[in-house]
Amino acid sequence: MTTTPAPTPTGTTTPAPADGGRVARFVRGIDARLTAPGPGFRLLEVHTLVALVIGLRLVARDWSAIAERPAALTDGLTFVSWLPRTCPTASSSRSR
Repeated sequence: MTTTPAPTPTGTTTPAPADGGRVARFVRGIDARLTAPGPGFRLLEVHTLVALVIGLRLVARDWSAIAERPAALTDGLTFVSWLPRTCPTASSSRSR
């Protein structure tokens, strides 16, 4: 299979791969399937499967390794601990 060189944004051409490559064909096939129009329920299926995979990975994780960490590494950590401390409000600064 002979392919013509593809033009680049600068107008020059780059040589095309000689055989197209099995990996390149595989990647193009996956890309075509992922970007092809399809029914809306397919997106829901993909989201559900990704959520299941994440859930299974969390359930199957060896949490004992985390439990063995020193307390200094995990004390005071909450889901908002990365936020900066709150600034004093205008009303509290006026009362001084």
